[in-house]
Amino acid sequence: MNAAEAVRGRQSKKVLVFGVFDGLHEGHRAFLKAAKGLGGYLVVVVAPDRVVVRLKGKKPTYGLASRMKRLRRVVYVDVVIKGDNNLGTYEVIKHFQPDVIALGYDQKTLRGDLLRKAKQFPWRPKVRMMKPHRPSEFHSRLFRGN
Repeated sequence: MNAAEAVRGRQSKKVLVFGVFDGLHEGHRAFLKAAKGLGGYLVVVVAPDRVVVRLKGKKPTYGLASRMKRLRRVVYVDVVIKGDNNLGTYEVIKHFQPDVIALGYDQKTLRGDLLRKAKQFPWRPKVRMMKPHRPSEFHSRLFRGN
């Protein structure tokens, strides 16, 4: 049984989150804890390096393997997986079939795209925007100096 089959078979609500998680900080941890509170099982989808370059115009500070390893140590996280290689395909959503997709306060573009493409999912996951955790202190760009 692969990770997707194991998650789909769970009885508790499945929550899926997306992110780069480059330099895991307190804001990320607060987001993950809040997302976990929306259900019983949290799946974290980490953007591959090439997708990060397309989204942000530059490589992440930490490579995919390092970012995933750090996330696996977070107590609220049940599964960490690599995201899709192509933006907007949402194959990972189709495979895991989450009950809830929790988005960070700064993922408004992703929210809009998910709502536009919701008809491609045979079930209707709820899309929830999470509240920021002191964004003036904990947004990733503050740690990168840009």
